[in-house]
Parts: sequence; structure tokens; C-alpha cells
Amino acid sequence: MRPQQAKEPLPGQQSIFGDHVPGPDPEAEKQRQRAVDARMYGLERQLKRQMWAIEAYREMRERGVTMPDIAEAIGLQPVVDRATPRLKPWRLRPGTNMDIVATMLEDAGRRGASESEMVAHLQALGRLATAAQANRAVHWTVSELQRRTRFLTRKRRADGGRWYAFGRFDTWRA
Repeated sequence: MRPQQAKEPLPGQQSIFGDHVPGPDPEAEKQRQRAVDARMYGLERQLKRQMWAIEAYREMRERGVTMPDIAEAIGLQPVVDRATPRLKPWRLRPGTNMDIVATMLEDAGRRGASESEMVAHLQALGRLATAAQANRAVHWTVSELQRRTRFLTRKRRADGGRWYAFGRFDTWRA
């Protein structure tokens, strides 16, 4: 018995034999590549958010922040009923010096920011023009931000005296 002769391919089906095998469609390939890139970018962003939540949880636990405040800071429902006053009864108002300093600390990431860098940044934005003691004003701002959020830490002056944020301040933004 001989095998049956190959028939004409169905519409949309590539034939195994013959010269009329179409090549890949460049537009369709570009669309597929963009779809895969977008999916991978979304997965990467999701994983980074989860890693940030884990890091924020560990840092805040080490600093003695209560569990309801930690859960709220990382975007979860509190696991226990609140027995203490809220950690953040206030919000960062957009456009204030405190908001600018918080954004600068977020952008600084693991390298941190010194108070002198904050002063220079605020003065470059036209802030602190009338401040008699700009360094003192920035020190008060950043230490008040730390006191209110418990989301900042500072290395000793011998180590450069830089401030570091444990993540983003989105929880405290209005």
C-alpha cells in the first residue's frame, strides 16, 4: 500500500511540501513580541511590589511598628484589631517641602540622600529662599517625616549622615 497523496492545504494551514510556504508575518511577530514584553513588564512590576512589601514588613517589624500599621503600610487588611491609635492620622500634602523630601528619598533608593543634598534640591526648586537656617528647616522636615511615618532611618554622621526610606510613601499621600 502506498501512502495517500498530499491534498491541498486548508485555508490558513501551511503546507509541508511545495514552494508556496509563506514566511512569518513581520507585523504579527511585532504584535506578539509587544504582547509578551508587556506581560513580562507587568509580571516584573508585580514581583517588585511584592518584594518591596516583604522588605518593608521586615524593616518595620525590626523598628517596633505595630502589626495593624504594618499591614496598612504594605496594602493589606489588619490581621488583628487595632488597640493603638493610628500611626498616620495625617497625609502628605502634595507640593509641600515634606512631599518633595519624601519623593527625593524614594528616588534615592538604596544610596540614600543627605540633608545637604535635600537643601540644594529644595533651593534649586525655589524653596527655602526666605529661610534663615535652611539646614535646620530641612532637618526638622525629614525628622518630622521619620517621626510621623517611622519609614525612614538615618546612618550616623561618621557614615555620612544619609537618610534612607524603606520604600514608597504612597500610603501617606493624599
